[in-house]
Amino acid sequence: MEPGRFGVHVAGPRLQHIDVAAHEVRKDGQPLKLTRKEFDVLWTLARHAGRIVTHRTLLSEVWGKAHEHDTQYLRVFIRQLRQKRAMTRQIPATL
Repeated sequence: MEPGRFGVHVAGPRLQHIDVAAHEVRKDGQPLKLTRKEFDVLWTLARHAGRIVTHRTLLSEVWGKAHEHDTQYLRVFIRQLRQKRAMTRQIPATL
């Protein structure tokens, strides 16, 4: 992960830029249409790049400690990100 002016560049099969200030993700220069929570999930995963991120960590960081055990939230948002990847081929297949 390489810091950028307003976000980070995540190295992978294709360069991905996450602009935290604008809540925008770009892959190969093209913006991805993500909801706020989808962005938060992707940003949390990017911040922990190269490390295993548990369900509990994702739920706590995105939804708060009160939702640490609500894995259904996470399943829904990961499924949505995977569907968007399938439609756009712009989110890594390892998601």
